[in-house]
Formats: sequence, structure tokens, C-alpha cells
Amino acid sequence: MRTRSLLMRTRIAAGLALAAEFGHLAAAWTEAVAWPLLSGCHIVVAVGFGLVFAGLWKPSPRRRWLHTARVLALMLPAMWLFTRTIGVPTYLTFTRLAVDPVGVVVTVIEVALVVVLLVKEPQHGSTGQELPRTVPSGTAHSPAELG
Repeated sequence: MRTRSLLMRTRIAAGLALAAEFGHLAAAWTEAVAWPLLSGCHIVVAVGFGLVFAGLWKPSPRRRWLHTARVLALMLPAMWLFTRTIGVPTYLTFTRLAVDPVGVVVTVIEVALVVVLLVKEPQHGSTGQELPRTVPSGTAHSPAELG
């Protein structure tokens, strides 16, 4: 049951990562003329979410993809909030970026991804049958007994 729950959670996380990828591509398209460097950052982030999606969609995703998704999904809403409140550093001042619907939707998706990924994971030994805690008799107990 826990394995099925973990698989469902990773599939939901993969779907949210894919939605965030498409959201960042849409944001890159809308900001390409005014902020080409910011548009390039959106494309790089979209590639990162695409890799996370590919890593999470596997039948048994590695922990590396879960950690990468957590870092991306935690870092990006913080950056979005920073650039909308304090601003983007320009020559001598900070220029605030406009709050647009695409950015709000993508930020909500990323926060949902964080919530899905921070749900308590089952411990390694908690699924499956219990292994014996003693060594069966008749087997070697030390390297000296092996030789």
C-alpha cells in the first residue's frame, strides 16, 4: 500500500513539474522582448523541470530527482517573491517586475509541488517483509573462519 502511495505521489509531483515547465516556457515567451536575460532564465528553469519530470516519471525514481525537485520548487517562489517586492538589480537601483497571471499560476504550482514532495516518506525498511536479525547456524562468523 505504501509503495502505491509513493508511486502516486511521485506521479503527481511529475505532473506538477511538467505544468511548472510549461508555465516557465509561457513566462519566457511573455518576457522575451522586455527582459531577454530573465526569459533565458525561465528557459533554463523549464529545462530543469523537464529533467525532474523525466526523473520522477520512472517506475522507481531516485532520491536525487526528489531532492532536485525540492530545491527548484523551494528556490523559485522565493526568487519570484524577491523580484516582485524588492526588484531586479539594475545599474544603480532595483526595478520591480510586474505581477502577471502566468507568474502567479506557476508560483502556486511550485508551492503545490513543494507540499507534495515534503510529505513524509516511508522509511527504507518499513515496506516489505521483516528480515531475520540473527545469523543462521553453520555459516562463517568472521574472516578467519572463511579461510
